[in-house]
Amino acid sequence: MAQFFLPALNYGGGRSQYKAVADNDYNTFTSETSMLLHIDTAGDGSGDARAFTDIFVKGSGVSSYSAAFTNPENITSPAARTLPATVTNDSRDEVSTTVDGYQHDLHNLWIDESTTKPKAKSITLTFTGSSPRIYEVMVLDRLLTLNSDGGFSRIEYDSLDLGTVEPDLRKRLSYVPPIGGERDKWLVNLTLQSPRKGTRETLTDQLISFIRRYKRFVFAAEYNRYPDRVFPALWPNPETQIRYLSRWKGGGRRVSFSVREA
Repeated sequence: MAQFFLPALNYGGGRSQYKAVADNDYNTFTSETSMLLHIDTAGDGSGDARAFTDIFVKGSGVSSYSAAFTNPENITSPAARTLPATVTNDSRDEVSTTVDGYQHDLHNLWIDESTTKPKAKSITLTFTGSSPRIYEVMVLDRLLTLNSDGGFSRIEYDSLDLGTVEPDLRKRLSYVPPIGGERDKWLVNLTLQSPRKGTRETLTDQLISFIRRYKRFVFAAEYNRYPDRVFPALWPNPETQIRYLSRWKGGGRRVSFSVREA
């Protein structure tokens, strides 16, 4: 399933003194085992509490972590989270959460979606393990989930190298790395096909509404299949294709769109 979140609540401004875990740069990390992340409206712990649903951690040498909340609503401090070694994808295959030497954990703290989302002003995360390194932490508010069962007729991934290949004076080609050594980023092309039955094709309507309202967000394409592909994102194309499947409008629609890692 594809999940869409608000931009990470702990990114930007003075929200975290641990900039290395809030920059989507895997060359930076912190070895601090405890960190205070502000997610309130002011960004310094003095504003109103904000809703959150998930925590994403990218690290190495991490065994578990605990979360403590400042001014919590609709949640109590949960038991320490042991990072799972595997997750199960839609094909019932076990997938390792360690990719390229990094651990990845997308932890759902809002399991019952019929209840009010949890809120807090700040979150303190405390990590345990053998010389843990934390590369990214994102406190997330999930807004839309698209299930892949029968819904997507296209899911394509492109790995984008941001460097260039240029000829020298002898017309010999050479690779020019991107400025700042920027790593490869993901481009995902998807087509959501609405069900032929149901009330006004709710999923496609929700997706279209999300695309029109949010221009920056966090995207998890298929966490249970690709645990590492959780990233800040944007829409790379100025248009979204919305087409009927046939001349009979009751047959449903398909929405084709792309998501690019920011």
